[in-house]
Amino acid sequence: MLLNSKTTLILKAMRVIAWIAFIGFLIQGFAILGLTIFTSITKTGAEDFYDHADLSVLFEYSEIQFLNFNSFLIVGAFLKATVWYVVIKTLTGFNLSQPFTMNVILKLERISYLLFSIWLIAIIANFHQNYLLHRTGEFFGDKATGEFLFMAGLVFVISQIFKRGVELQDENELTV
Repeated sequence: MLLNSKTTLILKAMRVIAWIAFIGFLIQGFAILGLTIFTSITKTGAEDFYDHADLSVLFEYSEIQFLNFNSFLIVGAFLKATVWYVVIKTLTGFNLSQPFTMNVILKLERISYLLFSIWLIAIIANFHQNYLLHRTGEFFGDKATGEFLFMAGLVFVISQIFKRGVELQDENELTV
């Protein structure tokens, strides 16, 4: 019984952490979106953009490329928020007495697909940043990519293990 209460406590703590991450990525996405709109309208603010990034060279080079660059940041932040939202939904509906359910499997698969999408967006963003480096001479930083592909694969494998658990669970119910 001690293990069950400890696991329940850990799951509650993880749900709190998931909520914090979800809210944090939502704030990040809306902040970048708001600053992008503000900078595009007022033509000021690119020199001290989100997280103190100086995007003035990019803005002066091309407002379209400035919007493209920021769209990758915005989409990435909202996709990360979506991942954490699905994690929250998974943890909220998780039943320790019967963890192997199709609902959990579908949510784990959705998380893996979202992580894979983040990886794709980061790859495209890195190509765009290399293009901008050659055009402007300014380096705006590469987006980390490898860990999202790794996490997507890991979560997908876990979902497949859970799927096999459901199959075994169904077989046991049929034989009893």
